[in-house]
Amino acid sequence: GAKLITIPSRFAAQVGLHSDATAVSWNDERITYSQLDARSDALAHTFIAEGVQVGDRIGVLLSPSIDLVVVLLSVLKAGAVYAPLEPEYPNERLALIIGNSQAKIVVTDGDLNVQHAFPEVRFLSCSDFRAGSERALPEIDGSCGAYIIYTSGSTGAPKGVLVSHQNVAAFLDGVSGAEICSYGSDDVWTIFHSFAFDYSVWELWGCLLSGGRLVIVPRVVPR
Repeated sequence: GAKLITIPSRFAAQVGLHSDATAVSWNDERITYSQLDARSDALAHTFIAEGVQVGDRIGVLLSPSIDLVVVLLSVLKAGAVYAPLEPEYPNERLALIIGNSQAKIVVTDGDLNVQHAFPEVRFLSCSDFRAGSERALPEIDGSCGAYIIYTSGSTGAPKGVLVSHQNVAAFLDGVSGAEICSYGSDDVWTIFHSFAFDYSVWELWGCLLSGGRLVIVPRVVPR
């Protein structure tokens, strides 16, 4: 078959193999691969209804939760690029990332003091999500951007680094192919790092694109 070089296409393959298996667990909550697929489809259609097009940037300002994983996957299914925004960031850094990434939408469940500074940005909460549509989601290829993560800014202003779907696929294949770490559907992973830190990309997509179970670690544990 065709080489799977986008995150949604690889995830779809795992849904077909592990539909009823637990994809993500958080405290006493859990969601299966088929449920995560359906919820992220509905969210992707919400973004498209809001005018999101392939390549648009969406800021994600959420604490660790199953909703966070659903939102990140739905952004990618809509063909957009996610820009992680940690709720604990100072408002100045949040404003810099929202403005510099040219985020069209910011998804948040909290109060955000910088909203008034970005009248052109649509702020959505998870409660704004609508039911899905029967229309097909946009087709994307490996060259499309997947996420943009900003450097710490220790040597100046933070800089956004845009990473494509094929970059993620090549990284995961390289780690597995080099036998540094083999992984599969029997594995349990933790997402231990902040999703605004690039190591989280391996923890999140390494798990969900190989059929494993992702356990979201409460913030107090890594601290």
